[in-house]
Amino acid sequence: MATYKSELATNATAQPVVKTNPEKTGQAYNAGETFSLTTDHDAADVILMFPVPTNTTVRALLFSTDGASTTGAADFGLYTLGNDGTTLTAVDVDLFASAQAVTSALTRSDITGEAGTITINERFVPLWEAAGAASDPTGVYWVALTVTTDVDDTTVIGLEIEGVF
Repeated sequence: MATYKSELATNATAQPVVKTNPEKTGQAYNAGETFSLTTDHDAADVILMFPVPTNTTVRALLFSTDGASTTGAADFGLYTLGNDGTTLTAVDVDLFASAQAVTSALTRSDITGEAGTITINERFVPLWEAAGAASDPTGVYWVALTVTTDVDDTTVIGLEIEGVF
């Protein structure tokens, strides 16, 4: 029988112990919010959910919905918000999920890699790197959803992020 070690295990058992990359063992970062999508929300509307430090390593973006609408979908991605509090700049509008349906009841469904942009390895790099930036812009990104298909009835959604920084 052979024993193999991950990078974390190798570093933790080395003599002397090797400091591990903070993206793998940093402090926990969690945020969450709910929002009611209504027939007032049209395709291309952006709903800001919560800020996330740009150096956060996202382990999971968890999506919940009551599925009350028979139509409706949204992209889940990142924006920056200007100092005026109203100017949005898209970083990657569907970094996490693209045209995610809101029509079926879901509880904490992991949509982190639904769009195919976030790979397994990118769950272990800072968010700015996963989003394709050349360097850390510092500050925060806003996790947001962009309506891609109108809902036909009020639908409650919940979004949670789990990560480290």
